[in-house]
Amino acid sequence: MNVIAHGASDVGSVRKNNEDHFLVDPELGLYLVCDGMGGHAAGDIASKTAADTVRSYLHQRRDLLRAVAAGKASPDEAATYLRQAIQAASAAIYDIGRTDKSKRGMGTTCVGLLVLGGKGIMGHVGDSRLYLSRAG
Repeated sequence: MNVIAHGASDVGSVRKNNEDHFLVDPELGLYLVCDGMGGHAAGDIASKTAADTVRSYLHQRRDLLRAVAAGKASPDEAATYLRQAIQAASAAIYDIGRTDKSKRGMGTTCVGLLVLGGKGIMGHVGDSRLYLSRAG
């Protein structure tokens, strides 16, 4: 499988700051988009926190991800880790909002893809979407 990834983000014409964050980590096989909730407190911080937390969580478990990629472990284990990583991101965002009143209520969507050994494992929270495109 040949994976080519590119990310770009545009603030658009309505808002003054960009609340999106994307992450491409080919070493982990991780591709992630987080879209901070516009109009809410600190959506930009929520989206970056989510992406950083998911990456860190999975990086700490990279040996298992390599085993899945090599066919020595079940993709179900990687799916469990991706779910736990997104849950850890949610908890981190909640904790920041709980301790900093100016960030109370911040939030983000999160959609991620792990590509391991020719298999794709996806996880998401919110209304951001992931599409599979084959043969154009």
